[in-house]
Amino acid sequence: MKILSSYDAKVIDEKLQRSCGIDEIVLMENAGNDVYLVIKNILGESLENYNFLIFCGVGNNGGDGFVVARKLLSQTKNVVVFVVGDREKFTESSKKNFLILSTLTKSIYFLDDIVGYNDLYGFVKQFFRVNTIIVDAILGIGVRGDLREPILSVVRVINTLRSEGAKVFSVDLPTGFVSSFDKGDVLGKETVISDYTITFFGIKAGMFLPEMKEVLGDIKVSTLGFSEEFLDDLIDSKVFHILGVEIPKRKVNSDKWTNGRVVFVGGSDRYFGALLLAIKAASKTGVGYISAIVLEKFNSVIKSFVPDVVSIPLPSGNRGVFSEEDISFIVENNLIKDEDVVVIGNGLTTDEKVRGFLKKFLGFFNNILVLDADALNIISKDKKLKDIIKGRENIVITPH
Repeated sequence: MKILSSYDAKVIDEKLQRSCGIDEIVLMENAGNDVYLVIKNILGESLENYNFLIFCGVGNNGGDGFVVARKLLSQTKNVVVFVVGDREKFTESSKKNFLILSTLTKSIYFLDDIVGYNDLYGFVKQFFRVNTIIVDAILGIGVRGDLREPILSVVRVINTLRSEGAKVFSVDLPTGFVSSFDKGDVLGKETVISDYTITFFGIKAGMFLPEMKEVLGDIKVSTLGFSEEFLDDLIDSKVFHILGVEIPKRKVNSDKWTNGRVVFVGGSDRYFGALLLAIKAASKTGVGYISAIVLEKFNSVIKSFVPDVVSIPLPSGNRGVFSEEDISFIVENNLIKDEDVVVIGNGLTTDEKVRGFLKKFLGFFNNILVLDADALNIISKDKKLKDIIKGRENIVITPH
């Protein structure tokens, strides 16, 4: 599965319609049905025991919400729909689903004439009950900038009701959430706070920021009935792939030479603990043979804290950081073999000497590399280093 930008998601939607001949109203039906099924599976018991408040915009996200409302009405009469936006600005598919829904229930209210938090809260609160479930289908991936009225007040009403006990399910993205790679675009925005987010086609950019967990709640991915492989083939994502990698089990008769070799290069006066933690993590995952190239002064520390690791001290004397001169010793003594995976960066610091060491190291060794911590900090600020690793497929980065 690929991680999607807002643009990627729109391209998938357009290609499903233009290239595959699937009508937008069908996609909307599939999306709404998937959201309904997620809600039903999570709640588990009879839907008659719950009170549903569905907030719908006039765009396609709102259209998905109208489908959800219709599906819920087949199971319970406890469904109230609030439309947020100008009734003259429905998208074509959204309007179709609105008209279908309006033949099934009279409990549909337009909120565009009610401006201001207090009036909105008072109006919506009359429909609030024990076991209230809110479906947020106001805005999806098209959000840019800060929310404006009346949507801003509606978002505040939803969040207030959540604080009073309601559970919130957001369709595709919580209203107000900006799907962006730029942390500044995502953080600090006023958004619906969700308990569950049912997002379409794949995980969106920005959803991986740890700060977003309290906004997104539990994330469920809906592929609208299509396989992940099929959707991935529709776009040339410039983001990343989520790889379904299964770590093989160790064979009973295996030994350390058949379970991988990892060499760690890291540590400094200031941050030696980072290297120790990384080495312990590798040991716990089952790596067969682990060695650590360390500054001379830390050799005894490695032997004391991780005795199962081969410690290789550099002739660095009392020096507290790596330096360019260490490369020649590593090369001359063949400390890194072709089959070794190299983890570099833990506790290195961003000292100028370390920058020189890293530049020479990356230019010399073509092993599979795991770049972590300070290695990434240094590379992020050095165009020449970025050019060195550009295009290499044997590099794993572990930003945190």
